[in-house]
Parts: sequence; structure tokens; C-alpha cells
Amino acid sequence: MLQKEFCFKQGELLIDSDDVQELLAAADLFQVTEVVDACCSYLKREFHPTNCLGIMNLAEAFSCTDLSSKASTFAQRNFIEVVRHDEFLELTIETLLKLLSSEYLCIEQEFQVFEAGLKWILYNPSERRQSLVQILECIRFPLIQPTKLFNCIESCQDFSLRIGLGKLLEEFDPKKRAMSLRSPYSKFKIEVTPRHSARKYMVILGGYHRAKSGRWHEVRPIADVYRFDSFNRIWTPYPNIQYPRSGLTVVSVKGFIYAIGGENELLLYDNVEVLDPLEMKWRDGPSLPRPLSGHNSCVIDGFIYTFGGFIGSEVTDNIIRLDPDEGKWRKVGSMPTQRSNFALTVVDVSTYRCGQYPQHSVQTIQRWTSQVQLKITRVGIHCRWLSRGADKGLECYNPVTEEWTQLARMKHSRGCFGMAAIGNNIYAVGGARAGRDALQYVEKYSIDENKWTTVKSMGVARADPCVASINGLLFVVGGRSASHGHTPPHTLDDMESYNPETNTWKDEEPIPTHRCDAGVVIM
Repeated sequence: MLQKEFCFKQGELLIDSDDVQELLAAADLFQVTEVVDACCSYLKREFHPTNCLGIMNLAEAFSCTDLSSKASTFAQRNFIEVVRHDEFLELTIETLLKLLSSEYLCIEQEFQVFEAGLKWILYNPSERRQSLVQILECIRFPLIQPTKLFNCIESCQDFSLRIGLGKLLEEFDPKKRAMSLRSPYSKFKIEVTPRHSARKYMVILGGYHRAKSGRWHEVRPIADVYRFDSFNRIWTPYPNIQYPRSGLTVVSVKGFIYAIGGENELLLYDNVEVLDPLEMKWRDGPSLPRPLSGHNSCVIDGFIYTFGGFIGSEVTDNIIRLDPDEGKWRKVGSMPTQRSNFALTVVDVSTYRCGQYPQHSVQTIQRWTSQVQLKITRVGIHCRWLSRGADKGLECYNPVTEEWTQLARMKHSRGCFGMAAIGNNIYAVGGARAGRDALQYVEKYSIDENKWTTVKSMGVARADPCVASINGLLFVVGGRSASHGHTPPHTLDDMESYNPETNTWKDEEPIPTHRCDAGVVIM
């Protein structure tokens, strides 16, 4: 029967998307395990956010446990995309609960799980309201901002569901909490620990160290790597990089950490090291076209982009890109000017339309899910071989059109500083105006308004710090102090976090090793 229904060629079975389901059913019926395995292998290669849940259900129906497990893992890793498609809305309540309760949902915030559960109910509210309590038990409400949660509830168009949610979640209602009417007990079991795959870790590696009493020449490059758990607020050691260095950049692609370029006592590296998250060992990756330090890097659509930096005594304007799968670097453009020691951050604009921002001319390109734009400050200028002083400029780079757009200028000139984005705001932190000073100033750039404003300064002035945003907070680690007279600046171990909602800074657990000019990445 299999020979009549399906196509064989020279002893090989030809499988395509049109017949794989029927072929799997027939092979399972007649217990032809080789064909079953071939169908499963084919389906594993076809995983996509639009079909992974259907493949998971198909695999469970035919007891293909490995295929089912891998489809489930794919759905969890791509949860944000998966919930946008019809297969998610058609899940049974049993499968939905299993998915929403998973510890390994890859999410930015717990609110996204609540939105997904609500979306599933609203697809057929008359029949699905009865599952409300079961769904709410899968969601970790203490991790959701109450105002955001109840704004969503109040905008729910289904009256019965809106009333039910308000009653069941009244203990989290900010209005009742303000009136001291918060319920003394929960109406269902509540988990307060972030999901494993939603926890954010900050990894800091490399840099250089100079003690307070150290002389100008007593600079020690660092190979140490530490990971900060943003939930437990603790530092733990990570495998050291193979080559101690400062002036490097660090990015993460598919769980792999890339340490790119840098220097060791003016010896520049073209080396790229890659940390395998399973083996927890560093290995050599695709080398840069030329040794590079003082550059900056980011990830866009799975590609690693590296901008500027200095090559020997020259500062470059090159933009190069690495395809991690192909393992080759290519030049893809140029910056308007040569620069090094500048700050960079990537902002997800979340738009599907072609056009411009109404406040300023920032190009946007239609994407399948979102538009990625790059915000880069013009500082190339506090480097050893290009003496132009610190700069105030901010530029936007569009990697699709390869166009640069000049945006509003900062209030304070600075170089050797850090930058990170929270929502539609970009923060410029610390830095220096001259070779030996250090700044406490922090400025906020509004993407919507194309405007800079000054926010509360850090508790410690620092240049060349590590700056990153985690779960709505800004973290600043290490850096160097200012120089006083003939005394050289020393490196710092202090860490502070900034809360934009309260405009306040808080001291955090110091990093175990003083360092400056290190690399940082969020995992």
C-alpha cells in the first residue's frame, strides 16, 4: 500500500509537506519504523512558529515522543511569535495549560503570558470563560506591574470576563492597594519566582584593572568572567576567556556568547572567542578581517554587526557583519566619520509600517515582526589617536537602507560612556570629556519626542563603565575614576541600578573584580 500511495526513487522515500501527515499515519498503522523516523526527521526540519504546535499535536497522536518534545521546546523558545498564529488559538485547554505553566517560556516579561492566556479565552469566550481560574494559576502575577495589568483588564471588551478578572485579581489592584483594601489571601496558587528562561543574566568579561595605589603603567588586562543574576542579585564566576583583553565587545546569538577583538597592552586582537552554553568552554570563532579595539558591536536579525574602532594607529569608519552560521565577516557599509570608544544600543521600534516618525525623519522599514533600528552616539573622539574632544551627537543607522540620520544632540559632551535602552528611551551614562576626568551625568533620549533630558546623576562618577538594561532597570558596573593631579585613575567595582519610574539610583552588589573598558551582554 505504501508503494502505491507514495513515491519511492532508487530506494529513497520522497517526503514533502503535502503528504507527510498521511505518510506518517500509514507508516504508524503498518509499523514501518524507518518511514516513521524519516517523517519525524523531515518535520523537525520544518519547525516554524506557524506550525510547531500542530506538529506537536501530530507527534503526540502517533506517540512520536522525541518529535513532540522538540516541537514543544521550539514553541517555548519562540513563544512570543507562536501566540500570534492560529494554531495557538486552537489549542485544547490541557495543552494550553501545559504550555503556559512551562518554566522555559522565552519571554521578556510575565505580562506576555497573561496576554496570551487572555487572547486564547477571547477567541471563544462563551465556552472558554470556565477555564479562567486554571489559566490564571499559570501566570506569575507578582512579577507583573499592577498598573499595566489592570489597564489591560479594564480595556477587555468582554464584560463578564472583565468583571471576573477584576474580582479574581483584586489583591493586585493598585487602586484597592492604595485604599488598603487589598485581599489578605490569594484566590489561587501564585508563583513569585521568574521563569527559568525569563530570568535575565548580565555577563561581564575582560577589561583592565588598576589599583588605587597603582602607577600609570600598572595596568593589568583581565580574563575573568562573571555572571550577575538579576533576580537573586548575586555574582557567580563564569569560564575565563582565553586571552585577557580590554576594549572588546560582547554579543549573544542563539545562546552563544561572542567576545570580539580588544587589546592587551597595545597588542590588538583580531581574535573572536565563542562560549558554548552547553559545554561551557570558550573556543576560537571567525577572526576579524583586521585587529580591532575601541569598536562596538550588536546583533540584528541574527547577524553580528561591528562598527568603527581603531586598527593600529588608525581609526576606522568600517561597518562589518558576521553571519554566525556561515562564519565569515564582510564589510557592509561605512559610518559618516571615523570613530572609536563610542556607545551604541539597538531599539526595537515594533512597527509594521513604512514611513517616518511624526516628530523627526527616522526611516522605518516594514518587517515580518518588527523594525530594528540602531541608535549610535557620535563619540569617536575620546580615543588615543584622534583628538577631537568629546561629542554630543546622536545618529540613527538603518541596516536595511544603510542610511544614517542625525538626531537631537546631547546636553553634555562625552566619550567613553555607556548606553542602553528601556522602552522608547535611550540612556547615556557617565563617560569623560577629557582624557582623565569622569562624569556622573545621565541623560535620557526620547525616541518619540527626539529630545534629551537630564535625569538623576549616578552616585559615582565613572568613565568606560558597563551599562545594560534588565527588566526595566538600568545597571551600571565598574569603570574608572577621574585622575587627580599626577595620580592615575583607578578602576571600580561599584554597581548601581537606576529605576526610571522613581528617578532613583540604588547601590547593588559590587562585581568581584575591579574593571574598566570591559564587555557586557544580557542573556
